[in-house]
Amino acid sequence: MRALKQVVIEVEETVVLRSGEITAAVFCSTCGEKVAMATPWIACAVSGITEREIFRLIELGIVHSVERNRLFVCLDSLKKCTGEI
Repeated sequence: MRALKQVVIEVEETVVLRSGEITAAVFCSTCGEKVAMATPWIACAVSGITEREIFRLIELGIVHSVERNRLFVCLDSLKKCTGEI
């Protein structure tokens, strides 16, 4: 009889937010208030979903966004959509 071995791999990830990657308080016209907004890459890192999925949610109108010099995602709407960030 062959013995089976179980291998467990633990992964730890650290996300570093640099200045300019996330803005503190930007007005979201859909929410009607100032909220935390981040670039899609940062939103992806903090929510655990892919950038492609974030863009899909933006196109469906589920997640709010605003375009300034770049695209920013409303973290409040993303949090409501995916659960706690």
